[in-house]
Amino acid sequence: HLIQEDNSTPEHGPPITGLETYEDTRVYHISPRARVRKRLSRICNFSALISETRFLDIESVKTLIAALVCVIRDSNLMKSFGRVEDDRKTVNCHTADVAISKLVISPASEALAEVMICEIALKNRDRIGILWTTVLKDHYFDRLRKSTAPDIDAIPLGVTQLTEPGIEKCLTGLLRICYHTMHRSDVNEEVLQSLKILYPPEVRPSSYTKRYSFDKQLAEGAWRICCDGVDGLRSVGVKGWQGILGLIKYCATRGRPLIVRDGSKSSSLSDDDPAFKAFRCLHLILNSEELSDIVPFEIAYGIQAIITAGEKQNCPKLSVAGLDLLVLLHARLQPPIAESYSENKNDQNNVDTSLFSHWLPVVEGTAVASGSRYPSVRQHSIAMLTDALIDRHGQNISVDKLCQI
Repeated sequence: HLIQEDNSTPEHGPPITGLETYEDTRVYHISPRARVRKRLSRICNFSALISETRFLDIESVKTLIAALVCVIRDSNLMKSFGRVEDDRKTVNCHTADVAISKLVISPASEALAEVMICEIALKNRDRIGILWTTVLKDHYFDRLRKSTAPDIDAIPLGVTQLTEPGIEKCLTGLLRICYHTMHRSDVNEEVLQSLKILYPPEVRPSSYTKRYSFDKQLAEGAWRICCDGVDGLRSVGVKGWQGILGLIKYCATRGRPLIVRDGSKSSSLSDDDPAFKAFRCLHLILNSEELSDIVPFEIAYGIQAIITAGEKQNCPKLSVAGLDLLVLLHARLQPPIAESYSENKNDQNNVDTSLFSHWLPVVEGTAVASGSRYPSVRQHSIAMLTDALIDRHGQNISVDKLCQI
């Protein structure tokens, strides 16, 4: 109705003095939907609409978010089947007792709906736990899981859900919710483990996920979670750390290689490079005094990805920086291992073997860089490897494992 009304209303151009000609065929055309959205932005105060949700009861807020979710979901279903209907039939929302007109919304409208879902959730941050378990979790899991971990055999080669409108706003909305709930010990564990749906399992990019186009957004989201949420990370549990470290490891594999000409030195990575952002996240976590006894030692696998990324991206500086992080992690392991030795001087069989299970990935990560094509990386790696293996901890490595390293 608004589009028809807008088309029937003549749009007056600039005043004509007779000296210039008025061209109705402008270079940049505005679609009817865009003109309607512009009118709606003048009529409706979206900021006030979102702010007033703080005064609604929890059931009303859930119904409002569920209605937006249904609009997005039903529009995508109709697009996937090629059904664009103009009738006024309604569909029932499964998560709320509402009826919504059957519409195919535009890409910008879908993005606006995703932004409104995120903003409403953040405005009701004191009730985010209930909203997450009832409506938000299902929405983000259903929307993003299909885009990041699909069944490759079931999807044609030329079809990808990553080009769906609003998927970027959905992804960044989840990252914003994770960032803003870092300090909420009652809900941060549940929210942060949802980061696993943003990257493929075991961080192994397939032919499908190589077309993933939001690597920089993911890296920026991981950096904000680590940069401004250091205090909140102290209350994060094991599952939350798995989501954060997995996202950082994935970002470390998504950097773009530098173009290096023959005989020239490699330049530095850009500030928004995903691998560089991942290094900054790990550097901040390991050098934070508040997290010295909190960070799980599985962070070594993310550092290994940084070292490998430096080799693939023609940036030896990144590999050397990753090795320096392993030095810091290796130094952190020394006190507990030495304490375990002192407590079991008479019986070496009772030495805590779990400490060596954490120490071994550090040594293996150092050995990865020993085969680098850059002399500086090789020398740094071999020096570290020698120092690590000739100390008393190296005596506890089996001969087969030592030969493998």
